[in-house]
Amino acid sequence: MNKLISYLIFLVFSFSFSVGAQEKKRSAAELLKTLHSDSTIRVLFTEKVKVPFLKRALVSQGQFVIHPSGKFIREILSPTQSLTLFSGDAIVVTDKSGTMRIEKSSAPDIIGAMTLLRDLTQANSASLEERYLVSVEGEGENWAVVLKSRKEKSIFKQCIIHGKKDVILDLSLIESDGVKREIIFKSIDIQTDLSKKENRLFKP
Repeated sequence: MNKLISYLIFLVFSFSFSVGAQEKKRSAAELLKTLHSDSTIRVLFTEKVKVPFLKRALVSQGQFVIHPSGKFIREILSPTQSLTLFSGDAIVVTDKSGTMRIEKSSAPDIIGAMTLLRDLTQANSASLEERYLVSVEGEGENWAVVLKSRKEKSIFKQCIIHGKKDVILDLSLIESDGVKREIIFKSIDIQTDLSKKENRLFKP
């Protein structure tokens, strides 16, 4: 399972980092080239959201379904249920209250924030470097890739991807309003079977 989780190591950069005292330094590009896949994948996750005015973190369980076209679904399964479809030009959110569509033309910052996940999963380093300052930190087996937004008013001010050796452990997001999100990856299914609903959502 851990080897599969490493598929979500999200980006290709030319920075080097150490993966162990007995191993030579390897670049993230070298590592990620062997892990990249164009298959549809399904990722189960736990998300912890810390809001400044709440004492306890909000915890939810959900899944990402990421399509090679760049579209993806973010579905919350518990404690409430909702589904977000990102197509690149729009976001469609469906929950118990109904369906809401957000167009890129009316909310470019929101679309830009969602584009981060697409660029990470597709290893789109050019797009990431255009919008974020990138650095690699850590010693030995433990490392972190840090992305800091170039725009002061960006929704995601900072994104940190933590890993050990060639395995991704979690993704931390710091938002402009002080909200902190931690997404812990639990399992991943490569070349996953899609439901009828998912097939319909991913149609061109």
